[in-house]
Amino acid sequence: MADSPVDRKRNFRALRDERLPVSIAVSNRKCHTPDGTSPQRFYLPPHSPVLEVKSKFTFGASNECLPNRAAAPADKAISEAGEDEGLVRTSSFLSNPNSYRFLQDADSLPKPLAFGRSRRMSRSLPELRDLQFVSVLPDVEEEDSESSEVEGEEVVYVRPTRIPWHTKLDFLWSSVCQALGLANIWRFPYYCYSNGGGSFVLPYVVFMLVCSIPFLCMELAVGQVTQSGPISAFGQLCPLMKGIGVSSMMISFWLTAYYSVLTAWTMFYVFNSFYSPPRWTRCTNTWNTDDCHDVNRPVLQNLVNAESQGVTSNDSFAMNASSLVSVDNATRINTVYASINVSYPADEFFQTKLLDKSESISDSGELRFELLASVLFVWILTYFSLRKSDFFRGNTVYIITLLSYLLLLSIFFRTVGLDGAKEGLGLLFHPEWDKMFSPRVLLFALAQAFHSLGVVLGPSILMGSYHKQHNNLLRDTVVVAFVTLVTVLIVGCVTFSTIGHLAKKTRRPFWTVLSDDPGNVYVIYSVVIGSMPLPSCWGVLFFLMFLFFGLDSEIKLMATLISALKEAYTYYIKQRFQGHSLFLAVICGFCFFASIPYLTQAGIFFFQLIDYYIAVIATIIVAVFEVCTLSWIYGARNLSTCIQQMTGKTTSYFYQFCWIILTPVTILVTYLNFFIYYLDNLLS
Repeated sequence: MADSPVDRKRNFRALRDERLPVSIAVSNRKCHTPDGTSPQRFYLPPHSPVLEVKSKFTFGASNECLPNRAAAPADKAISEAGEDEGLVRTSSFLSNPNSYRFLQDADSLPKPLAFGRSRRMSRSLPELRDLQFVSVLPDVEEEDSESSEVEGEEVVYVRPTRIPWHTKLDFLWSSVCQALGLANIWRFPYYCYSNGGGSFVLPYVVFMLVCSIPFLCMELAVGQVTQSGPISAFGQLCPLMKGIGVSSMMISFWLTAYYSVLTAWTMFYVFNSFYSPPRWTRCTNTWNTDDCHDVNRPVLQNLVNAESQGVTSNDSFAMNASSLVSVDNATRINTVYASINVSYPADEFFQTKLLDKSESISDSGELRFELLASVLFVWILTYFSLRKSDFFRGNTVYIITLLSYLLLLSIFFRTVGLDGAKEGLGLLFHPEWDKMFSPRVLLFALAQAFHSLGVVLGPSILMGSYHKQHNNLLRDTVVVAFVTLVTVLIVGCVTFSTIGHLAKKTRRPFWTVLSDDPGNVYVIYSVVIGSMPLPSCWGVLFFLMFLFFGLDSEIKLMATLISALKEAYTYYIKQRFQGHSLFLAVICGFCFFASIPYLTQAGIFFFQLIDYYIAVIATIIVAVFEVCTLSWIYGARNLSTCIQQMTGKTTSYFYQFCWIILTPVTILVTYLNFFIYYLDNLLS
């Protein structure tokens, strides 16, 4: 049975105290210790894990401080002794007698990177081939270890151990969870309805094929070849462009802040779904207005009588059982709906009860303490989810994901059979060609294509880094893209079928049924669930599913942020924090305070502002720099060679053509077209 980490640490200290001396003949060129003398002796316990310390005095090439075999006869004897004793010789040991490296045997010693070379652009392919990584003890052992600072030395910790995917299905199911995340079940219906339905879907599919899917393949390859998060990966491939990883982490920070608000809204719906019937399906609540009317019920008799006298939106809809009329008089009812302003209980629940929004962004109003408590609870769940692991793993994910797809398919078959669903689906798949080439529609379609597959933001690189080196990432790209595209189209059908049903019931134009804000998705799902039998049961199940995948989306972004920062700035984090738990608590605390502006009565305006400038504009700008860096500076040919060496398969010419020409040109043209359009509107 393998030794526990505590036993390994105890054995390591016992072996370290033996201090076996080994003499090495060293030439006097380019190698000096802090006191100016040449190192003559160091100590290395045999067959023991040791920690690597990189000295800033031996920061050059790896063989500068090693003896010359031709000039040092004693080297042969030392080498023979090292084979017997299991000794490891490397340049980083020479300047510090207490420097150790965690290796199980001398054969597993990786070839060091040439840190001393002043390479600010991309690294060459041979360097990446030699790039290997060492598994180290968990963070808790590093926290309890002795002081990591040596006088006159710069200590660089090896990053924490990556626990790879146990099976191939772990990655695929994690990708399926991402396909059901907030980027697809919330953002896609919101963007699609706001930008013309079919006029948005067709550019979205095109951008998925020429931009997002090649981007996914590229990021999975970057993560798999570097075995690192976004910041460290770009620092290895192209040190000059390391800021791309930092920028993507800044975007992830702001997205997690308002994803937590969306998750808090979902939690609010879960609590209100336990009522029978749910509170967002009835007009008898204290916050409902006189215009509230359930379109699934017959029209009131007094309203029909008032129609001949001229009905206004201020007429009262007092609930009276004796005033109900039969729905057989369809012509008269349709005339009434056309002449009045009817609102839905689901819409009033979101706008009045949940948001209670103010008139403008300048009027912040009061802080919604119900939402504040929900957001705090969300961040507590996020903290404990990430305290011991990075992602949701295990059989629970398999079960919940499978049940969620079954629930989504049940809602899909329910909505496509509603009255008016056919007209809504027609608007989803029938584009208006003049509106489709609008710069705003193209920009939002491009941003949604990136968010659907989770590229640019960093999770794809991090998930790819958990793969083994021989994993077939080309096949993974196709499977993930196909599942995501099918999921998005199902969600779009649910959305437009429901809106078509509402439009036919109220005799309103399709594009005026709902308001153009992020909450229209919650209204749509509420209407669908309210029309089903046992709405309380369906509401609890659906919004629990929504809550789970909202947490999953937030946790993946937060895990990417934490992992990237710990890899890139390990030394500074070790100096200023006592361990992973404290650092995670600080980051979660910052995100919680960043979420507070969204919880005021003007929070929906802040929400739309951040969503536009961060999730759309900033994401596309970072995407431009990322694809140009990997395709032109590092080189698409080098990336293709890395993929071939890892998988044994040749990258298709389609991917290479997209990386070099099609993807960067498409993104640049789309963004510049919108920028010119924005300047014209601003000047006019």
